[in-house]
Amino acid sequence: IVAEVVKKIPSAQKQKGGKAAKRSATQRDRAKRAQQAEMPREFDIVWKRVIREIWRGRYEIDKAEDFSSYASLDKADMQRCNKGYVTPDEDDYTLFLGVGWKSCLWNHYIISKLANQVQDTHEEDPANWGLPTVSSEYIAGLFWNQVTDAQRYWAEMKPRVLIDNSSGLPRYETAAEVQARVTGARRKRGDDSTDTSRKTTKFKRRKGAAQTLVKLKKKTDPDRPTWVYFVKVMQLLGKNGMSSDESDTLPTDVAAVPVFKTKLCKWRANTIDAYVGLMDSAADDMVKGRGGANRTIRIRSEEVGTSEPPPGLPEAMYDEEWLAEQRDTRPDWVETVLRVSKKKFDLLEAGMEDVKGKGKARA
Repeated sequence: IVAEVVKKIPSAQKQKGGKAAKRSATQRDRAKRAQQAEMPREFDIVWKRVIREIWRGRYEIDKAEDFSSYASLDKADMQRCNKGYVTPDEDDYTLFLGVGWKSCLWNHYIISKLANQVQDTHEEDPANWGLPTVSSEYIAGLFWNQVTDAQRYWAEMKPRVLIDNSSGLPRYETAAEVQARVTGARRKRGDDSTDTSRKTTKFKRRKGAAQTLVKLKKKTDPDRPTWVYFVKVMQLLGKNGMSSDESDTLPTDVAAVPVFKTKLCKWRANTIDAYVGLMDSAADDMVKGRGGANRTIRIRSEEVGTSEPPPGLPEAMYDEEWLAEQRDTRPDWVETVLRVSKKKFDLLEAGMEDVKGKGKARA
């Protein structure tokens, strides 16, 4: 569908852009959410793909990162547009990505023009591309998402002001310093994204194993209440309650084996680690029973994870010594960010040895 839709958009480029529909980010988000609520999620996903491909074709890019070297509209032209002296020509799609890019009238003209073109072309198609009719505000909101990504990559390549170590005076970054900063930031974003993905996988795997065992076990089975309890624990922890992993290899006599080094989760109560070990063992047994592939080996690392713990957990789920240290060293953070729940929650320790599928504690 996406490829066919993109082919039809150029025919709409000669249409009039119309007036700029200037709306705040909050108004755009509200309009987008309202439209999303009216259609199945799969159509929302396809619409996003359509807009993304149209955007890439319009600006001749493969990814948002390509805007790093984009030639933004001159600031003077942006200001003249804001005063009503000029508007973008019919075939001008240049963006302004400098300070004030969100509110400048020029960008609103461009996005309104793109949104109107897409909406008109969609309505003119006899089959409507196989997609439901949506509002121009919804389409504009999707285009603004693309502008936001473009501006971020464009802005991070601009030299920033530093304080010179020798003179103590302000100066701009050198080209080498800009490149080093950007490279580090992009690597970190990639690492953070990968880490989040791994945490999500861990969370779904463990919670899924516990839920499956709850369904399979009889109500009279002595360990069924324990697995019901584990499901509740996972719901409270969420994906952010999982530990961080780091890719590595383990040398052997035959070859280097890929492994994940699991970082220490100092904020989490030790008893929680025991629960996690049981859920991991259960998940492993289920995979082996289905003849599935073994998961990548995880080994404990002595490195402490740097991810902040999920807020609002019952006090018993946090490590006692860690929490005491936080209350001593940064009480304001504990009060305003961590917000420990006062809801009573007892950790299950008695009878753990009777739980079927017991395994070593993991993170």
